[in-house]
Amino acid sequence: MTPKGKRIVKYVDGNMMDYMIYDLVPPHAKVLWERTQEFDFNRPPMHPSQLATSLLHTMAEKGGLGLSANQVGLPYRVFVMGHGKTFFCFFNPEIVETTGENDDIQEGCLTYPNLFLRVKRASRIKVRWRDERNIEREETFDGFTARIIQHEMDHLNGTCFTKRVPAIKLQRAKDRVKIHKRRARDAAKLERFEKAQKA
Repeated sequence: MTPKGKRIVKYVDGNMMDYMIYDLVPPHAKVLWERTQEFDFNRPPMHPSQLATSLLHTMAEKGGLGLSANQVGLPYRVFVMGHGKTFFCFFNPEIVETTGENDDIQEGCLTYPNLFLRVKRASRIKVRWRDERNIEREETFDGFTARIIQHEMDHLNGTCFTKRVPAIKLQRAKDRVKIHKRRARDAAKLERFEKAQKA
């Protein structure tokens, strides 16, 4: 699958920035359901810094807290996460330790807009990865940050969060999304009608 999106070229503080704002692939895309391949820094399929920048900007554009490469059609073991001015980019990450209780908290996913599911995740994890400069890093994360990392690691392993809940709970959540969409359409129709009446 060839990723789609728009190329952005701009100058920031006199330096040229060249990156992509990628389109998200649909939930049924094959790349989402296959284990991603290691990013080869010796023979990189694309410049790692450009990939990191593109994923970060795409995540921000879509309003997410995390984004994996295969969510935009790139089959590499890379994901980004962050909020505000704090961001991380993980190349070839692995969870080397999990501790703490399994928290059952609601989470969402850019691949499934407006769908929220309660998923059990470890409350604390230790992660080893390489950054975009191929420097090995290791750090312990907890709370919601640990949850985001585990969610994105699932993506890299070809598992969406829809597979983490019983089928009946998934169906109920999907039904709520349909109701939400129907109400939004009805509200939009009513707004257009009221505007037409005032014209």
